[in-house]
Amino acid sequence: MKKLLIILLVLSFNFLHAGEYGDAFLELGVGGRNMAMGNSISALDTNNTCFYANCAGLASIRSLNLDLMYTSHFGLAYYNHLGLAFPLTKTISGAINWLRFGVNNIYFRPDYFITSDYSPEERRQKILINQGKGFGSFSDTEDGFYFSLAKMNKIQVYLGWLYENLELEIPVGVSVKVLHKQLNNNIAWGIGTDVSTRCRFHLGTLMGIDQLGYFSYGLAISDFTETNIYWETKNSDKIDINIKNSIAYEQPLPIWDMMLNISAEINNRYDEEVRFGGELQVKKSLFIRVGYNGYQTIMGCGLAAKLFKMSTKLDYALFRHELGNSHRIGVSLCL
Repeated sequence: MKKLLIILLVLSFNFLHAGEYGDAFLELGVGGRNMAMGNSISALDTNNTCFYANCAGLASIRSLNLDLMYTSHFGLAYYNHLGLAFPLTKTISGAINWLRFGVNNIYFRPDYFITSDYSPEERRQKILINQGKGFGSFSDTEDGFYFSLAKMNKIQVYLGWLYENLELEIPVGVSVKVLHKQLNNNIAWGIGTDVSTRCRFHLGTLMGIDQLGYFSYGLAISDFTETNIYWETKNSDKIDINIKNSIAYEQPLPIWDMMLNISAEINNRYDEEVRFGGELQVKKSLFIRVGYNGYQTIMGCGLAAKLFKMSTKLDYALFRHELGNSHRIGVSLCL
């Protein structure tokens, strides 16, 4: 029954409200950190996982990064990620990422009561034989392939002879995404473009208070060209433009080499839905996170260490729902 509910949600998102939900599986976000902070870190994320929300953050990547993610949704659906990010020049970085969402073994359940070919006795016999198992099964599989580029730009702003120059980091990024869907034997393809930028600066330099940290503002426009998804059945879905505004603040703390990160995001797709999250870093090794994704509180944690001379990070997030718990695990390797 739970599996039936999931597929009904997928169908209703993709077909009834295609302009808003044609890419509904992408709204699940990417990475354990992002999920644990309420999918609100568009202005904060500078790892490979930022390709999804604000790919301008890729410009901060200076070494080869490999990212993997596994998500179990209520023990019935899966959502996975595999990605590679790499520097191309001193200021330009690229990334290739693959997302897959799927629900397997969804039973066909014919409605004998609206089929006039069966008598009441025949319907009864069919139901008894079937025993609620359905006649065969099918799967729903949805893929997203992202190809991203980002460039870092730095600008020095003169604040007067009494102050230091204020350095602005203004990266810009673009992602081309190819979407593939297969529902039973029906296949669809689509292609779209996301563009984004952000501005990050040291608030302490601007305010003249050295103890202050960094402030960031992010702007991302998803489906900039209005993504169209074409089905082999001659039907099509259109994904409308979505504008995401986000802010973040990174505050160093004087004890245990700690850092407090706060983020918030608002987009125009879901009635100005507001998401926000917080993260406490301890010695860049332990991460404690909490977030709100617009309708529920989410928690998570992370660990970072050297493994086989590689910088390795493990992230976990837990999302509770009436259908069951959703667990997400992400691994990032700096090669």
